[in-house]
Amino acid sequence: FAMVGRCEVKFQNFGIPQDRVALLLTLCDAQSPGKELAVLCTHLTYPHSVFDARARDAQMSVCLEEAAKHLQGDTLIVAGDLNGPSTDDVADRLRQAGLESAWDVVHGRPCKVTHVDHRGNQFASDHVWFRGSLRAIKAQLLPVGVADKEQLSRPKVGAAATSGPEMPSSLVAWCDLSDHRPLLTSFSWS
Repeated sequence: FAMVGRCEVKFQNFGIPQDRVALLLTLCDAQSPGKELAVLCTHLTYPHSVFDARARDAQMSVCLEEAAKHLQGDTLIVAGDLNGPSTDDVADRLRQAGLESAWDVVHGRPCKVTHVDHRGNQFASDHVWFRGSLRAIKAQLLPVGVADKEQLSRPKVGAAATSGPEMPSSLVAWCDLSDHRPLLTSFSWS
């Protein structure tokens, strides 16, 4: 892919008083002339309160508005830590904009757990949504082979320093690195 455009979305510039951002890249496929897509990555506010829930909704609205301004066609990927499941109000907004959850499409159901929050709650907060000329062909969590229902533990400071540079193959070792499980998604042009 070659980058056609880049837009940094700073939510404070849109009157949302939280220090969160999104990055929107417009890309063209060097191997398929004329094929273009936009990829937006963000980390939405954690919904501690009704105020935060409204801010999350406003943040996603801004993301979708900015994507509409910069995207030539309809093909869009929205990815990141959305701090909510694929069944909440932000997910409804994404569906209204014509996007689908890649995990839901591939597995036929919502993902269960990708994150353990600071209160110990387990839920799927990491997502990849898409629309347009793409087909989701794979969606898997790392480490591979560990079911999405498995519970995570909070990282312990310094625990990851005892392992080598290899990617952890167990969930216990992964949890030493992060309180999130990465979601890898593969697409093909439809």
